[in-house]
Amino acid sequence: MANRGLRQLLFIDYPNIIFPSVATALAIPALASTPSFIPLTLLVSCLLLYTKVIAHRPRVAAHIIACWLLVAAGQTVGEFAVSHNAVASPIGALLSAFVLSCISSGAHLLLVFADVWSGRFALPWARVTFFPAIWSTGIQILANVSPLGYLMTWSPTSGINSFEWMRPTFGPWGMNWVVAAVAIIVAEVAGWWFINEDNEDGLDVDGHDGQSNVLIEHPLPNEESARKRAVTHGSTHVIFLVALMFVIAIPSFFILPSPVAPYSDSSTPIDVGCVLPRHSAGSQLTFEDYLSETILMVGRSKRQILLWPESAVRFYSLDDRNEKLERLHQVQAGGYVALSYEEPEPHAGKRSGVRRNGVLVQGPEGVVLDYQKRNLVPFVESFPLASGSEDPEVVTIQMPALPNGGGRPGNRLRNITLTASICLDFASPRALSGLSKRPALVLAPARTWHPDVSRAMWEQTRARAAEIGSAALFCDGGQGGFSGVAGAGLHEPTQIGPGTWLRTVGVPWPLDGRKTAYAAVGDWAMFFIVWMIMGVGAFSESAVILGLRRVAPLGGSLVAVARRASALLCRTRTADAEGREAAQDGEHEPLLH
Repeated sequence: MANRGLRQLLFIDYPNIIFPSVATALAIPALASTPSFIPLTLLVSCLLLYTKVIAHRPRVAAHIIACWLLVAAGQTVGEFAVSHNAVASPIGALLSAFVLSCISSGAHLLLVFADVWSGRFALPWARVTFFPAIWSTGIQILANVSPLGYLMTWSPTSGINSFEWMRPTFGPWGMNWVVAAVAIIVAEVAGWWFINEDNEDGLDVDGHDGQSNVLIEHPLPNEESARKRAVTHGSTHVIFLVALMFVIAIPSFFILPSPVAPYSDSSTPIDVGCVLPRHSAGSQLTFEDYLSETILMVGRSKRQILLWPESAVRFYSLDDRNEKLERLHQVQAGGYVALSYEEPEPHAGKRSGVRRNGVLVQGPEGVVLDYQKRNLVPFVESFPLASGSEDPEVVTIQMPALPNGGGRPGNRLRNITLTASICLDFASPRALSGLSKRPALVLAPARTWHPDVSRAMWEQTRARAAEIGSAALFCDGGQGGFSGVAGAGLHEPTQIGPGTWLRTVGVPWPLDGRKTAYAAVGDWAMFFIVWMIMGVGAFSESAVILGLRRVAPLGGSLVAVARRASALLCRTRTADAEGREAAQDGEHEPLLH
């Protein structure tokens, strides 16, 4: 009776109140600045189940719109603190957060509602794999067209450790496909829990037959057989999907990316660090502050790479740029310094006063890398800054190697490949897609306005580095900013907040410049793979069904022959038994009456 009452409340009496309320509550943790796997999966499962329940009921459009606004409100609650620090007015922060949340949640709800059409597929495997395919495809499209990249998507950045090994092979497509597949499993189990018991409990389904709300519908000859076969037929494919999830998670027990030992025959040790001077509240750091902090670090090693945070220095002219770079060059002591800067845009045209944001790497031989930021924060950066148009390049520098894993640095030099990108660039699917080869180190200067934003950009940087099989040196000069080495088996930041630091990391030797599978094939191949999972599985299923249909007549003939033989054998045995009984009765009768 308790189950009956719960099902009646959830699916029949108050679905338009319960499901949107649960979805709103789940949206707060699931759609925060760093979406987590479990809350996000539960949210998508809840929305999948809700759309299936109301898809064929009256006023479905009104209910979907109401759910959309409630989910957007939940997402706004999770992001309000971040928006409040970015916009001066609290009302403006609330409105901007709500508008962005409406755009994001609306796009994802369209993907969820599209799964209603999966009921048109004749094969169950196509039904259960349609949503993972369209979900991962839709998220990738949204990330490519949005100026905020993956920050606008419901793509997990934490809590997905069991599937992290997939990033170099499948990229974000694999992560999003897993989220959708697990959400389908949860939604299907909940749907069967309702539909397979509704007739036994005598639920009032308001004129809908028992099969109308099944998440995977099966055209069966009568209602009783439909109820009995709903689990055994449709659930076989969901059980197979569950097994597939376990199989996908197995490599995480064996493929554990671990940091490279700095001092070994198969690695080159390099000292990397972030130049983050401490300063008093209200004061503005200058070039002199960063230069003084750098001088304290450069004498420690000749194989170091130091990174200044985003927009650390402002160049006012070409002469000012050259003068400051010369002063830095005089104190570098043989190491490399990556200097993040702002300078006037030389090709501004009518947009006078426009600047550009970049990072350059200077070594003993001069400037070896210069990159301009391509993805600007809407409104905050897009008006005063001009975006770059060139992809980052991979450059090779040389550093002293420690002979035999110990002792003082020798004269031997080893090549180290590196590239750079800046802050919001790492939220874009195209951040590192144009690299000619795999870099050993990615320089990632940033400057955020809130610790939650810094964590979000840290996770995005770590994900992009994992997708190309590299490590990233992330330095955030903002309030409560994260800094550390992300990727290559390193997951946690070295430091939060200001304070210059230096650490030794290992780079594999010899260098492996081969691209990872995802970096080599790109998004089009992943698009083909996620839809191939659906298509090949459905084709195999249809081939099996066709084969069984062709074998069925032969099987039926054999069964008929077996039945006739069995009946003939039974009749023969019965006749023999009757004959023996008659003979025994005759022996007991007297010869003379």
